[in-house]
Amino acid sequence: MGGRKALILMAFCSGEQYDTDLSLYYLRARYYNPVSGRFLNVDSLAGHGQRRYEYAGANPVDGSDPSGNFVLASYWPLMAPLQIHIPSPKCSQGNGTSMGSSLPPCTPPPPPCKCGLKTAPEYNKGPSIRGGTEFEWHATFLNDNTHKPTCCEVRQMTSWSNGPAPSFFYPPENQPNTWYEDRSSLDSPLNGHANRYGRRGPFTSADDDPTNYYSGDDYYGYDKPNNMPHGERFKFKLVVIDVCNHNSIIYTSRVLHDNF
Repeated sequence: MGGRKALILMAFCSGEQYDTDLSLYYLRARYYNPVSGRFLNVDSLAGHGQRRYEYAGANPVDGSDPSGNFVLASYWPLMAPLQIHIPSPKCSQGNGTSMGSSLPPCTPPPPPCKCGLKTAPEYNKGPSIRGGTEFEWHATFLNDNTHKPTCCEVRQMTSWSNGPAPSFFYPPENQPNTWYEDRSSLDSPLNGHANRYGRRGPFTSADDDPTNYYSGDDYYGYDKPNNMPHGERFKFKLVVIDVCNHNSIIYTSRVLHDNF
């Protein structure tokens, strides 16, 4: 290239290559000066009725000259008029007569699916237990036209009073006296935090973990924290999340205190 810059493709109407060193457009057969609106040399087809130096027959608005030899027809006449088809209504959004319409009223859309509880989750121990004690919980979900069990997740939350966080609570979720989702040592952002208690996924089936799983309309949970520093105090609670409606919390259990 002899030290010259490469041609730059300009994203304008005609999309032609612009030479930044020469300040000219390269149109294959000839260079075009956008300031004067003319080519630098004579059209090689000037003897066939073409104008010798003018771009697009002196009409660059409706024409283009990508080859530098002859004018292409206007883009716009080739475009078909935009046609928008608005279907006739088959029902009325009102009562069918208030706006003078004889159409029958429209059937309202079904409500979105949501999580509903038949049996809310609560701990079977407490409200205060000694460290190393096992505890369980269970929930049953509604399953009907508007409630789907798959919209529900029962997540265990935990907090500790002082000292260092358990090794699998990594920053920024490692501060005392703050509620976090409880998890196993296998939890990781790489698996989408699937190893957190109550998160639906491959780790919440009875085949994978018989202590923390969903089955039909039910969820079963189990925990037994141990090997914590003497004097440490943990708190646990259960929240029911409606994953079909912005992860809203629809239920919170009583707090369980676990003292080591």
